[in-house]
Amino acid sequence: MGLTLDRNDTIAGYRPAIFKQALRSYARTENPGNLVDLKSVFANRRDGAIVFEECLDRGLIDQASLKRTDAGDHMARAKAKPRTPIARADVILEQLLCRAEIINADSDGFSFVDEIWLFGSVLRRAETVGDIDLAMICSRNVPDDDDYDAYQARVEDRFDRAGADLPSLRYWWEKEAWLRERSLFGLKRHPLLAGVEDDLLDLEALAVPCRLIFDRRRGGRVDDPILERHPQSPGRSAGIGPAPHSVDLTPGALRPMDGRWVPGFQDWGEVCPSSIFRGWTKDARRVFAAYPWNLRVFADGYKQNDFPWVPEALKRGGIDGRSLLLVVAVDAGAVDCCGVSVVLSRRIEITDDKWTLYAEMVDVELHHARPVVDPQSLSPIVGAIALVLAADAERMVRRAAELPTMPAIAISLKRAGLVDMLQRFLIDQIHKKIKSRVVAVEPEGFGRIVSIKCV
Repeated sequence: MGLTLDRNDTIAGYRPAIFKQALRSYARTENPGNLVDLKSVFANRRDGAIVFEECLDRGLIDQASLKRTDAGDHMARAKAKPRTPIARADVILEQLLCRAEIINADSDGFSFVDEIWLFGSVLRRAETVGDIDLAMICSRNVPDDDDYDAYQARVEDRFDRAGADLPSLRYWWEKEAWLRERSLFGLKRHPLLAGVEDDLLDLEALAVPCRLIFDRRRGGRVDDPILERHPQSPGRSAGIGPAPHSVDLTPGALRPMDGRWVPGFQDWGEVCPSSIFRGWTKDARRVFAAYPWNLRVFADGYKQNDFPWVPEALKRGGIDGRSLLLVVAVDAGAVDCCGVSVVLSRRIEITDDKWTLYAEMVDVELHHARPVVDPQSLSPIVGAIALVLAADAERMVRRAAELPTMPAIAISLKRAGLVDMLQRFLIDQIHKKIKSRVVAVEPEGFGRIVSIKCV
């Protein structure tokens, strides 16, 4: 018994198994940087960052403590497979009950089915189910004189006459288990019956509603009432959380992503395109014309780590990584070290028919050794900001696609208030990279549905 996710469903456009694998790995370190860089799960860091944000917004990871929530625990343990309509599950259950009746009708058989208890989603009559939760009690058909030698001989004989392609089993009790499995479930156990228990231990420990549907002492099938828990259950065992029937994946309010995903949530903020794109790939070279050796993305709580310059905006604080994000580029090889820092402000405005990401450069600072901005030093900053905005827009598309009617998605870049040189070499270049899709914006399978404009 447990949560079953329909692998044909999607969460923000990703298969549930992606979230399951990410959350399982996250529990080991509770480090966002490790999650976004799971190479076995994500093709690149950006996908990992979007899934991390969705885990936060959907209550799978706590936004304050960054620990996995109960819902996240259930999600990590969930099964990801197609769900089956309840009518089909009823047919499979009926077939099992028929086999139990046949087994009990064979007086010369070696086994009886004594009880079958039903619980879980089939008992609740859910529209679709992941499996059929059953607990069974079986017993041996031993003669009254307790002649176990004769019983073992009967098992051996039945096994030898079971047909061709028999498994290589050494002990009689292994053959007994194999024969019982085959008589109950046929040549191949149906996937819905994969979790059928051959004792009551789990049912008693779970202390969940259940119903006796088969009782050999009373002739087989019975129509007993649903019990709050099994009569022998002392209550839910310590350490077993509430039984998850479902996880509420309704997302919270859409907000800009934590831009620290770009440096992999490192406190020292180093931007490494080879880590973002899984190598110095063609896509990486399109975003960053040259490898940005001294490019940093900072928020409060940074560690300088010998970086030659700390801008005043970072010293003042209030850089939360979402509404405000600091991007710094330094030419450490130049005489006296030169640098430029930009504070990026972001917010998302949502109306019924349009979602808009507003972006503005609210603070531009020069290192004291550089009296004017060198356009060349802005190039890595352009790449980093374009990447941040494109990831925000992609997540907006993924979230909007879950709605019955998809709203328009737009990015609005503010030019007003900046000197002409910054308008041309910063804002216009960011606009160009996004509009031309030098940096990808929409998820695969979507056309160019995100518009971008400068105001």
